[in-house]
Formats: sequence, C-alpha cells, structure tokens
Amino acid sequence: MRFKWDCAKNETNIIKHGVSFEQAAKRDYIMNKLSAGLSDDIPELTEREWASAIPSQVRKRLMQGKFESGEDIAALRRFVRLTQEQFAQALGISVHTLRNWEQGRRTPEGPALALLRIAAKHPRIIRENIESEA
Repeated sequence: MRFKWDCAKNETNIIKHGVSFEQAAKRDYIMNKLSAGLSDDIPELTEREWASAIPSQVRKRLMQGKFESGEDIAALRRFVRLTQEQFAQALGISVHTLRNWEQGRRTPEGPALALLRIAAKHPRIIRENIESEA
C-alpha cells in the first residue's frame, strides 16, 4: 500500500490533533507524547466515585436479579448514588422496607426484584425518576 500525501487531511490533522503527518511519522515524537501525556488523559476517580463503584462481575449478577445479601442491595444503591430515602422513593417502597433488605431481614420479591434489576442495568433512569419528581 502506497501513501499518498493529502494536504487537506494534513491541515485537518493539525487542527484536530495538533500534530502534522510529519510529526506523527516520527517514532520519537509519538513515544514522547505517549509517555508524557498518557496518565493525564485518564482522570482519577473521586472518593465518591470510588465508594460507589462495584465490580463488573457483581453488577452482572445483580442485573440478572441474583441478590445474594443485603449488602448487594446497599452496594447497588451506592452505585446509583442515592440515599436510602431517595432510592426507596425511586422504587416506590418505604425506607423501612429498603433498610430491611439492606440489613438482610427481608429479601425483595416479584416486582421489587424487577425494579432492582432495572436499577442495576440503567442507574440513570432511577436517578432521573427522582429528579423528575423534584
């Protein structure tokens, strides 16, 4: 495959990426850019984001409706980034019921389990439900 020089693409590349084809072709330039700027491109998680994160395997299990303990429900609520009051309101249940689930005294069944699966798959919908009521 032969390279054909395209001035218009070169100008677009300079505007879009801040680098010309000549610069990009130089191995040293690319390696320096990668080593200098790679870590800056990936933002650090905030404490709040870290606290609400759940492992992907756990989230997959929750999306299937397989809640093994009250801690799974609490982790899901933190993942959605809502308080107990807000999460209960979004699901249409009492805070007392949610606390019983989170503390393992009761387990969700039927429609409540379906809502928890939706929360695991689409956390934004749960947050939007709260915002639309406000």
